[in-house]
Formats: sequence, C-alpha cells, structure tokens
Amino acid sequence: MAGIVAGDFKDVKVTSPTLGSRTLYFVSDTDGTVDMGGYRADDGANNIDGGGRPINKWKQTRWMVKGTVSWNMEDPNGDELSFAVACAQDPNQLNCTFTHVNGSVWVGTGVFTGDLQGSTKDGQFDITLSGGGILQKTA
Repeated sequence: MAGIVAGDFKDVKVTSPTLGSRTLYFVSDTDGTVDMGGYRADDGANNIDGGGRPINKWKQTRWMVKGTVSWNMEDPNGDELSFAVACAQDPNQLNCTFTHVNGSVWVGTGVFTGDLQGSTKDGQFDITLSGGGILQKTA
C-alpha cells in the first residue's frame, strides 16, 4: 500500500471565455485549503425535537480552493495579478484546473472571490477560487 503524498499545489489553469487562459503557479511550501463542496449535515445544538429525535438539516456548500501564487510583474504577456483582477471583474464563470504535486487533478467552474492584493516584496498574492457544485477529481 502506498503512503499518502501530501504537499503543494503546483498550478491552476484559469480559462475565461472572454479573457483567455492563464496558468497561475502556486508558491512552494505554502499551505493550500480545499473544500470540495457539495451537501453537508448542519450540526446545530437545536437540531433536535422535543421527543429527542434529531432533525437532519442539510445545506449545500460551494467548492473552494485558497492558496498563494507567484506574481511576475515584468511578464510581457501581462502579469498574473492583473489577469486575476480582470477575471474577478468579468461576470463570466471561469474553468479552473488545479494540479497537485502528487499528480492529482481537480476541475471546477467558478470565480475569484475576496481580495486580490499583491506583495511587491515577496512577488506573490493570495487567491480564492470558488464555485457551485462539487470540485471534481479527474486524475
């Protein structure tokens, strides 16, 4: 039995129907956060009736990936932060393909959410991409 191979996301390819596509590269040795989305049981203290029976409430959550990507401000094709900001201002959904260092690949359709602020000192910025449904593992 093989062991677990954890580690960094390598990259995310973001494709916009109006702005084209760009591959954003995650910074090594930084933690990424993944929520696959889908339905979850809501575990509330009041989810019980007077007879002691549980009330099973289900809620749908979005898929979400957070991480830190590199920012090459001198890229002649346009820098990564400007592309992310342009995508965030565009109302179209993005096709997102995430690749992990262990070879796993996940895909989802969503948008950039939250702040997009770059560090000029470190040459990187944090991203959050999220969407409806479930983040699907394809490899």
